[in-house]
Amino acid sequence: MIFRTPEWRKRETVVCKYCNQPVTVGEYVQHIASVHSDVIAANIARGRDSARIYRRIGLFVGLPFTAVWLVVFVYTLLILRASYFPGYPLLMLLAPFVLILAAAAYASRATRSEAPKTAAPPGLR
Repeated sequence: MIFRTPEWRKRETVVCKYCNQPVTVGEYVQHIASVHSDVIAANIARGRDSARIYRRIGLFVGLPFTAVWLVVFVYTLLILRASYFPGYPLLMLLAPFVLILAAAAYASRATRSEAPKTAAPPGLR
């Protein structure tokens, strides 16, 4: 099966947001790749930074809080041999929400400190 470019992609023009050059829809991706390679490199770097931040969230926030939650759960059920103490249901219900809020706060702080300090995409300077 041969892929044919639809006619509207050959006819319709768009304006490149980085250099204001009119380009057809079908040529837009090639135009960005050839003329604005710095934008592509910046997007790849941003993706790597985001992946690193989310890995750090999992290692430094998610894993320790989950371990603490599991230790408290096992301690109350197996070591104390008590399935209930005042506040236990509330503690077990709130623990995942505390975990989520702590991860979100850490992600916000880490993203703010590690984000590139650019006001505009590289092609617009």
